Amino acid sequence: MFENYNLWQLIQMGGWTMYVLIACSMMTLAVVFERYVTLLRLRAEGNVALDKVKALVTANRLSDAGAYCGANRDAISHVLSAGITEWGKDERLVSAAMERAVGAQTVRLERYVGILGTIGSVAVYIGLFGTVVGIMRALHDIGELAIGGGMNVAIKGVAEALICTAAGLIVAVSAVVAYNYFVRRINVLVTEMDLAASEFLALAVTANSRSKRSASTVEAK
Repeated sequence: MFENYNLWQLIQMGGWTMYVLIACSMMTLAVVFERYVTLLRLRAEGNVALDKVKALVTANRLSDAGAYCGANRDAISHVLSAGITEWGKDERLVSAAMERAVGAQTVRLERYVGILGTIGSVAVYIGLFGTVVGIMRALHDIGELAIGGGMNVAIKGVAEALICTAAGLIVAVSAVVAYNYFVRRINVLVTEMDLAASEFLALAVTANSRSKRSASTVEAK
């Protein structure tokens, strides 16, 4: 039925609801692009940073390790930088500092992702609302016409109204797929930050134990 219509004509058939769905789709694209770039930047070189920092800390080059983390923008480097700042203190302080850093980075990762979930939930209903309004308009037109032509008007009106439902489904499915993708990526990155913090804390505990043993040996002498 719609093979002879272009995109703009289909949008006009759907009514003002189509413009709301277009705005939702544009917002979805903007969030997807922004989050993809952000996650790519926050994850880049993360595992490499952990290995590098562990090597520098083991070699007692804390200042170099701190400078290395400060020069990188990935999430793991931020977490390790918080641990380096508290290096030499009680392990609970080191752990708490890295936990705060993980929390702060998680907030950065989850920013705007909720918009995708919201659009995925409401886009279908927006489309259905447009369809209901279109059907109401079609039924009104039927009442204004003679009985003979009413069926053709009804079929055409309902078909045009269903454009809104189709558009709403397309927008909703796209937003939900993007939302699930980013949630998965964020969960993986949060797990990597937790593992990095755990490994760094193990280094800190080992270093504190060695320091205490050295201090005890000096006192004994």
